[in-house]
Amino acid sequence: MKKKLSYFLNIFVIGIILDQIVKYWAVASLKGHPPMSLMGGFVKLVFATNKGAWGSAGGNLPEPLRSILLIVIPACVLIGLIYFILKSKDMSKSDLISYSLIASGGVGNIIDRIIYNEVVDMFWFGLSQYKYLQTNVFNIADILIMAGFFIFTYVQIQDLICSKRKKSS
Repeated sequence: MKKKLSYFLNIFVIGIILDQIVKYWAVASLKGHPPMSLMGGFVKLVFATNKGAWGSAGGNLPEPLRSILLIVIPACVLIGLIYFILKSKDMSKSDLISYSLIASGGVGNIIDRIIYNEVVDMFWFGLSQYKYLQTNVFNIADILIMAGFFIFTYVQIQDLICSKRKKSS
């Protein structure tokens, strides 16, 4: 239990701190300035804020509905996830890591929504001349959430493949 708690807290706290430091840097260094292009324009550092979720989803909803959908419900889900992480007896290391990444990213974005009523974003990737070959502007919290999701999905697919191989042998 102590080892699991240590893993969780390290990933969770480091993720939140990293997210908040980069957001602070974006406000201090990018706000009010044109985007910084890197790698021939494939990567841009740009200050943006988002009142909604990914791609501004829900950003135009009236209050308090927007707060309920983007703060209250996600906070309840994250509290449930953290409770599950801490109470689960048979959690694999990969599940612990993936859930911890998702929780830290979720909390990082909720902090912004509570304090600023919007989320600070700063990363963009893509080819600007092609609409479908570019990302929305995103932040470290989004990266943490997606990394956790991809780790979890990868492990589940690997487990499924292994179990099918065992059944066929």
